[in-house]
Amino acid sequence: MNSKDHDRNRELTKDFQKLHEELVKEGFFKPSYIHLAYRLSELLFIAGLSFYLRWNLPSSKLAQVVSYILLGILGGRSGWLMHEGGHHSLTGKPAVDRTLESLVMGKY
Repeated sequence: MNSKDHDRNRELTKDFQKLHEELVKEGFFKPSYIHLAYRLSELLFIAGLSFYLRWNLPSSKLAQVVSYILLGILGGRSGWLMHEGGHHSLTGKPAVDRTLESLVMGKY
C-alpha cells in the first residue's frame, strides 16, 4: 500500500469513527428487549401455526401449502435473527447473543 492509499484510509477511518460515535450518542446501539421479545414471539407463533396446520389439517391441501410457506418464512426470519445474534446486536451481551443465535439455529 502506498502513502497516498494509507492517508486516504486514515481519513476514511476517522470519518467512520466519527459516524460511529454519533450513532452511539443517538442510541442506535442500545438493545431493545421489547423488540427482541417481539421477534422471538413472532418466530414461535409462525412455527406453532405452521405445525398446527400441518398436523391438525392433514387432508387439506391448502393447509399443507400454507404450512410449507410459513416454514419458509420462518427460515428467513430465523436467519435474520441468527445474523443479528452473530453480530452481538440483539442484547449487547455477546454471550447471551451467541446463546440465542445457537438456540434459534438449533445447535443445542
